[in-house]
Amino acid sequence: MKKHILQENYERIFGENSLNEISDSTNLWDSNGVEDRLVILKALKKDSQIMKKIGPKPYWDDIDLVADNDDGDTVATLRKNMTYKDLKQAILKWRG
Repeated sequence: MKKHILQENYERIFGENSLNEISDSTNLWDSNGVEDRLVILKALKKDSQIMKKIGPKPYWDDIDLVADNDDGDTVATLRKNMTYKDLKQAILKWRG
């Protein structure tokens, strides 16, 4: 199946695996705004250590990551210039 021209150009410029991929150094909130929270959540779900902390069905309440527990505790809040690594560290420090 032929790729869409925009996807081809994006992959040519940024690399084939960069579309919807997040690395530890990815800035989650830069001058362009907040990274797509569904993409962030998808990346977090790949980390079993993170998932043990936040439960199987975490969700976003605006910029707050909310744990899947009875209390609906806020685990972490996105902030400007926060990297994916910063978010993971905040989650792991959370005492839920």
